[in-house]
Amino acid sequence: MKQKQSWYEAIYRQLPAGIAGLALDGTLCFVNPAGCAMLGYDESELVGLSLRCLACPDDDHHQDAPPDPSMAGLLPGVSLVTCWRHRLGHPVWVQVTCVLLDANDAPAARILQFQDISARHEELLTLRQAEQRLTLVLESAGLGAWDCDLRTGAMVLNRQWYTMLGYEPDELPAKLGAWRDLVHPGDIGRVSKAFEAHVRGETDRFEAEYRMRTRAGDWRWVLGRGRVVARSATGEATRAAGTHLDITARRREQEQARHLSLHDVLTDLPNQRLLQDRLFVALNAARRSRETVAVVFIDLDNFKSINDSHGHGVGDVVLQVAAKRLRISMRGHDTVARVGGDEFVLVLTRCESRVAVEQTVDRLLDELAQPIVIGSGSVRLEASAGIALFPNHATDAQSLLRCADIAMYAAKRKGKGCCATYDAFAMLQQAE
Repeated sequence: MKQKQSWYEAIYRQLPAGIAGLALDGTLCFVNPAGCAMLGYDESELVGLSLRCLACPDDDHHQDAPPDPSMAGLLPGVSLVTCWRHRLGHPVWVQVTCVLLDANDAPAARILQFQDISARHEELLTLRQAEQRLTLVLESAGLGAWDCDLRTGAMVLNRQWYTMLGYEPDELPAKLGAWRDLVHPGDIGRVSKAFEAHVRGETDRFEAEYRMRTRAGDWRWVLGRGRVVARSATGEATRAAGTHLDITARRREQEQARHLSLHDVLTDLPNQRLLQDRLFVALNAARRSRETVAVVFIDLDNFKSINDSHGHGVGDVVLQVAAKRLRISMRGHDTVARVGGDEFVLVLTRCESRVAVEQTVDRLLDELAQPIVIGSGSVRLEASAGIALFPNHATDAQSLLRCADIAMYAAKRKGKGCCATYDAFAMLQQAE
């Protein structure tokens, strides 16, 4: 028996964990050397001391501890993390487990086992602070963060990711398949191809701009970026993480800038640059299908007199009305462009014949000639038009435009409100 008692005492004194006895009144009965060293006290200083006196008074350090460590959280078999105060005054974070000893001839006693976890707690605190800073950065930058297990498709998404699309976290399953379902059908093929290429290791990162459906049913442009952050021993990608940024406003601004670069500011018709592109495409298509393309040069005959009589404000309104009349009279696959002050160019595709083109242009001139109401009065427009046909009169864009311009001046010589079709011999005779 004495030998067993000696062993027990040796174990009690040599254990690296703190061991203490807690009386029913909450005072310490005994503390082993490891526990004393942990707190910086001699055993004589701890015995009789209430456990409440060890509670760290620093609210910052004690925020996770119960209000009364001596009684509130120390239930048998329950592990508790709390903060105690070292003899020198600094906090010691400990994990405490209470064991209830029940003897037949003595009242139950509580034995406390505790370990210093201050280093681990500081690491967790540092990690938590880093996570808080990262969350703040992501939210400030409007970034939605995602983390995907590529083996299961499970995703972890931050709050901003859901907010960006107008969802609450419980309204969408955090699955890769759910993300794919939100991508615009016109973008999903391209985006999936880019993502899969990165997963296979063919690119150093994933980056793509695409549309995603919001909870309201509209589409938002996002910039998706990400990288594979873990691979198996065989090189298989197992985890990827990245961000989403809402770039709808930026895309809108880019589209507006692009539109302005290709359209006339006053009439919103295609400008000279876009006309050249449309004409190039139309001629290439006509060469393949052996169809006729008509280029029509229109000049307003009496625009200068309207400007001089009524002012530039009225002149601008007249130009806008003329542009609208031309636009609504055109087929969807045709083009009307403003190329000068009062000059317009039409590109008519899939033309049946020269006669059909001339009839179309006559109808357009009649539309332009309808009175335009300005305030309490009205003005009447007249225009001259010149027609050049591909491939009859020219086979390239510049030559067609030049022929149509020559024909337009021939129409002006005939009288206001007329049209003329290019004819090399006739134009030469008229010029002479």
